[in-house]
Amino acid sequence: MYRRLVLLTVLLMAFSLSTLAQLQQPARAELEINQEDGYYTLLSAKEQGLLLFHELESKRSDGMFHLEVHRYDTSLEKKWTWEYTEPNTMVFTGYDYDAGNLYLMFGKGQYTPREYKIVKVDIETRDTASYTVKRIIPLELTDFLVNGKTALFIGVVNYKPAVMHFNFETGQPKVLQGIYTNAGELVDFKLDRKRNEIDVILSERGYHRNQTFQVKTFNEEGELEASTRLRPPMQYSLLSGTTTVLSDGDKMVIGTYSERRSQYSQGVFMA
Repeated sequence: MYRRLVLLTVLLMAFSLSTLAQLQQPARAELEINQEDGYYTLLSAKEQGLLLFHELESKRSDGMFHLEVHRYDTSLEKKWTWEYTEPNTMVFTGYDYDAGNLYLMFGKGQYTPREYKIVKVDIETRDTASYTVKRIIPLELTDFLVNGKTALFIGVVNYKPAVMHFNFETGQPKVLQGIYTNAGELVDFKLDRKRNEIDVILSERGYHRNQTFQVKTFNEEGELEASTRLRPPMQYSLLSGTTTVLSDGDKMVIGTYSERRSQYSQGVFMA
């Protein structure tokens, strides 16, 4: 049986009087894995260390999906190894980390699942809680994010962007207002965990056939708090953009623009 070695290395910055900084390698973790199993995924647990997980494909013959999870602290000392199983009818489709919990998402169905299952894992105790999310739109999933009591499913429906919001406390899913009905494309999606806000930037054709942006901000409950249109002069189009919060708390959109019919950036805009 072939085996390969996975090496984890953390490089920390050390300061001294003689030099501003130098790289040191204070710790290294080595992990042997079966060549028949899946590749590892590395997920930061912030100040709680690292989470490393992969599918144990060598065990699939028992009709179950096996996910092996390792937790390391910030010194790369292994805290535990844990295995989670689901029937093979469930497809592992997403994951995230938030506030001391690992979230694993499974879909019932390969491409547009009829329902989702979210498993919340406390990384200290390894206690789990499961949530069933009924599909309310035929979403082709591209991303999955968790913030506090909220899970967000980002994807497309009939080539249009859409975001589904799920509240862990009420168990109710809903579609974020004004995204799926938009005829444009999703430019940027940002979850601000400090402000408990969701920023969405959508592109759409303006009156002069140039690309404009619509910027929407939602609160943690998935309610629309603000919606702003960014319209450049008629000879220009907006290409890319993202939101950022300034030191005084104001929010700004920064991105690139081009001439109206060009896909090549001509400069940077701020709004």
